[in-house]
Amino acid sequence: MVTLRHRPLAAWFAAALLSLASGCGGSGLVPVAGKVVFEDGEPVRTGRIEFRRSSPDSASAAGSTATAQQRAVGVLDAEGRFRLRNDDGEDGCPPGDYDVVIVQLVSVEHRSLKSHNHGRPLPRKYADYYTSGLKATVPEAGIEGLVLEVSSGDDRPPKPKPSGP
Repeated sequence: MVTLRHRPLAAWFAAALLSLASGCGGSGLVPVAGKVVFEDGEPVRTGRIEFRRSSPDSASAAGSTATAQQRAVGVLDAEGRFRLRNDDGEDGCPPGDYDVVIVQLVSVEHRSLKSHNHGRPLPRKYADYYTSGLKATVPEAGIEGLVLEVSSGDDRPPKPKPSGP
């Protein structure tokens, strides 16, 4: 039982434990920046890139206390460059293995084709974790020069054609 006399000590002890449990002194995040390019080297000029942990074990293997931080996102600039941030807006993500998607939402309403500066569109497969095929490993020291290469062709198998009479 905590007496009135010991409450300040108990409160200090509880605060110290809480700060240790939450990873005080280090967020567990490492910097991640890079570039997305097509196979011919042209940058992917628009889109949002998202890293999602490949497996829950990846967080444990990396020794991260931030197991709730399962994803990080970035926005591609006109040169295809990005810098990841977590859901709290902090730079970086925990070390580990990630599945990667790139989503493009390109609005073309009321514009001529010549006035668009979004660059080549990505095949839809890159917007889905099950089909993108993109993976990245973030080392303990982080990574500042990651290059992800994508193809401009759609590698999905052709849809079956209906048979006629």
